[in-house]
Amino acid sequence: MSSQPLPPIEAVSEKDEAAILKLNNLHAQELSWLEPERLSFLLGQAFHARHIGKSEAFLITFDQDADYDSPNFLWFRQLYPRFVYIDRVVVDEKARGRGHARRLYEELFERAAEAGYDTIVCEVNADPPNPASDAFHERLGFREVGTAEIHGGAKTVRYFARKLDNGKAIPSLTPSRDISRLIEIMAALRAPVGGCPWDVEQTFSTIAPYTIEEAYEVADAIQRGDFDNLREELGDLLLQVVYHARMAEEEGEFAFPDVVEAITTKMIRRHPHVFGDDRARSAGMAKGMWEKIKAEEKAEMRAARLARGLHPENGGKGFLDSVPLALPALTRALKLQEKAARVGFDWGEAAPILDKIAEEIDELREALAKGETVPIKDEFGDVLFALVNLGRHLGIDSEAALAGTNDKFRNRFHYIEQTLDEQGKSLEAATLDEMEEIWQRAKGKR
Repeated sequence: MSSQPLPPIEAVSEKDEAAILKLNNLHAQELSWLEPERLSFLLGQAFHARHIGKSEAFLITFDQDADYDSPNFLWFRQLYPRFVYIDRVVVDEKARGRGHARRLYEELFERAAEAGYDTIVCEVNADPPNPASDAFHERLGFREVGTAEIHGGAKTVRYFARKLDNGKAIPSLTPSRDISRLIEIMAALRAPVGGCPWDVEQTFSTIAPYTIEEAYEVADAIQRGDFDNLREELGDLLLQVVYHARMAEEEGEFAFPDVVEAITTKMIRRHPHVFGDDRARSAGMAKGMWEKIKAEEKAEMRAARLARGLHPENGGKGFLDSVPLALPALTRALKLQEKAARVGFDWGEAAPILDKIAEEIDELREALAKGETVPIKDEFGDVLFALVNLGRHLGIDSEAALAGTNDKFRNRFHYIEQTLDEQGKSLEAATLDEMEEIWQRAKGKR
């Protein structure tokens, strides 16, 4: 909602117009937030004050310089029939991050609803902007309804309102082609009041496995050539991006538009031969340009991490530590080998790797002969790692190659199952020789 003009300043009479709880100059520490009974007592006093005169609303302020005769109060009386107006809740620095503000609002919601009020209106500082505060109020079901200048224009504030009827806290949403609708849906799902309990309790760590799973399901739909399913799976994957961005916004880190800006910046920067000036486009992608661009990006990322007090290398100190741990093992092996190869740690050709594979298999045989579990596992891993390396030199992605073999195995085994079924036999009743004979027939049908 756009800003609305406020009426001229008029005095607000405690007896005739509103009940005003004057908690001026009280901050979170002085209110003993860690003692719920103290907070409940103060709020109880506030709602008792509503019986003064003809009060239809009252103001609660924890601000040191509150305007008790502010026109804002009168303005909201025109917008909402029965409301609670909260004037800039201040939480002491030492008490922040402990859920005190949330506890205050939850207590207010409960008591105001019991007292018959239908709306909570709160005042939020707008200069400087506070994305974390905005996100906090959105999570509690608030929606921005206006802005105004106060203290003679010395300060700008934003007004947020929330209906106390849980059914109205989150607006009903309809499907849309606009990405903003998906962002709204995620905000509604994550809202503590009126949202989905399962979605509210999720974290980055609990959602990460679903993100990986959705990426695999996209790849599966592509491999099967199922475009109807691909459309659906791409939507599921997009939801994961929105989900993580929403959680980051709630923590005051970044929001979805920042994600979009980051990737568009990267794509434009990495393709000067497409998006650059005439000279860059005519020159094409010069040799070494890709490495130069990525080096610049890495330098910027290092600087950003240092500014946040983090280690400059993402993930650790080592050269290979930037390769994500969560990658599938075969893919991670490939990435590790590729990165090591950039500094010359690599075989010159594929042939010597075959000898290395034979060497690793011999070591596996020795471990098997000794019957020691840990060495067997280690040597088996070495064989797989060497095979990935061979695939890399042959231009073969081991993950994709194994996925193809998995499908081939599944199809051939299904042929065994069908053939036995036609013969009136089950898999359990068939002998190994029978299944092997059908398996060989299946191989011939490739």
